[in-house]
Amino acid sequence: MSDETTRPAGVRAGRAEEERRRRIEHGELERAAEHPWPYGGSVPQHAMRDLKGYIDAERGRVLGGATPQMRDRMRAAERRGEVFAAWNAVMATSPEVAREKDHVTGLYYAEADNALVVYVDAQAWGTNLTMMREILRTRMEFQGARVSKIVVRVSREGYRRR
Repeated sequence: MSDETTRPAGVRAGRAEEERRRRIEHGELERAAEHPWPYGGSVPQHAMRDLKGYIDAERGRVLGGATPQMRDRMRAAERRGEVFAAWNAVMATSPEVAREKDHVTGLYYAEADNALVVYVDAQAWGTNLTMMREILRTRMEFQGARVSKIVVRVSREGYRRR
């Protein structure tokens, strides 16, 4: 057994922190940020902590150089993503819709009406989801996506979920 595996966890963490500080002093850490892990391997933990900051900075850079029309489209895409993420979270955590969620064939967010259109594969499943739509809408609101209504429609004949 090597000396490395017999050391307490705190000692190994201290060596990792020393290595990180050394890399910062020598400028290696900045180069790693410019070209993040091109040859595979695991992502360093400091990079995971800084990921949110990187995403926020990149979003600001993209929005800063965009035209007003592009900004509106980006905000609409972010809103659509929030609505779909809230729907998926509600479907994943609600035992009442365990059967119904398997019959949803598609989603469409109508931004002008602030409505979520849900497509199902049969009228019976559409009826079930229609009866539950206010409950689902409220749960989506708790997930952070407020929609004014949920419209349930039956997909065209022969359409299958991908």
